Amino acid sequence: ELHPAGIVQCEAHQDELHKIDYKIVYTSPMQRCLMTTIHMFKNHPNKANIKFVVLPFMREVYSTTNDIAIDCFEMMEKFKEGSDMACGLNIDFSNMFMYGVPDLWQTYTIADIEK
Repeated sequence: ELHPAGIVQCEAHQDELHKIDYKIVYTSPMQRCLMTTIHMFKNHPNKANIKFVVLPFMREVYSTTNDIAIDCFEMMEKFKEGSDMACGLNIDFSNMFMYGVPDLWQTYTIADIEK
């Protein structure tokens, strides 16, 4: 999960984000990235009208054990609409199924990077 210092950093930059009328925000399915998105936008005055979309191919590459994602079904449950962790954001996870089997998204990402 995102370190408490990271949450403070996100919250410290919210005022700048509030100045922008976002329509769509793309995020990686990595838990740290999702949590960063949530904590940056959780108090946005227009968050109900912003579309938050998880894109499996939009992620960092493997470098450390922190780059291994949690189970995708656990992630989708943890950050689903109405969950405390989502902080009022409605996150679209439909692209997690773009490779057929959602649990294989990291495998496909690695294969794409190697090409």
